[in-house]
Amino acid sequence: MNEAGEGEWSEPVDILSGAGVPEPPEAPVCMPRTAHNVYVQWKTPCNNGAKISEYRLEYQKPGEHEFSSVSRVVRDTSNKALSECIEGLVR
Repeated sequence: MNEAGEGEWSEPVDILSGAGVPEPPEAPVCMPRTAHNVYVQWKTPCNNGAKISEYRLEYQKPGEHEFSSVSRVVRDTSNKALSECIEGLVR
């Protein structure tokens, strides 16, 4: 647009942006496995355009303020046996 008026519209262009960071997963579900282990499972979150390569699984024991990382890399949402945390929170 200029002082003479509006011109014709250009043809639309398809654009594709790069991938974004993944959404956080919902809270994990913990199920007893043995007296000292639990299974941990969660739903796969929206990846926003790029495959999720790993998850960070952490636990917090009662009375502690800090969370500790599970000692192995978690690459999917299938059942994970967690023996580090007998009682406490998992995120």
